[in-house]
Amino acid sequence: MLTAREATLKGRGGLRPLKVIGCGLWLLSGCFGGGGNVPELIEVSGTVTLDGQPLPDAAVNFIPVVQGNEESRPASGTTDTDGEYSLQYSSSQTGARPGNYRVSISTYRREGEDREGNHVAGVAEKVPSVYNVKTTLTAEVKADGSPLDFPLKSDAGPVIQPNPATADDMSRGGDDGC
Repeated sequence: MLTAREATLKGRGGLRPLKVIGCGLWLLSGCFGGGGNVPELIEVSGTVTLDGQPLPDAAVNFIPVVQGNEESRPASGTTDTDGEYSLQYSSSQTGARPGNYRVSISTYRREGEDREGNHVAGVAEKVPSVYNVKTTLTAEVKADGSPLDFPLKSDAGPVIQPNPATADDMSRGGDDGC
């Protein structure tokens, strides 16, 4: 038989795990559930063509042109077989913040392994450097969400094949915060 004090202590102990779980969920909702830190994002999509033909499997990167105290981050996507892309802001958020961007478009992929450990063949760059490593492309993401198309020309300049070692170093250097 339990005394009144033992029953009270036992009762409190039974609620303790629920309190811990409740506090944890409350904290997570502030971190991940839109606790005011989620930026305004605009859905961004469009088509990339090279000499009038859809450019499949191209990486499309929007790099923010930051002015003053603005905060932003890149957004990226990959074209499908029809040359169409849509941007991802993070692994769980689509779109990009409104503002001005430099745009880089590249077909280069280094040889390696995918996440499942399968061999992935490398792909040579097909796009002139004025559209990627020396990009002159710009775009403005506006609230109306109008498509942002990029009609590229193969005669716009030389095609530069990245040095795989440099490409590896660059890929390890960035932190996307995800």
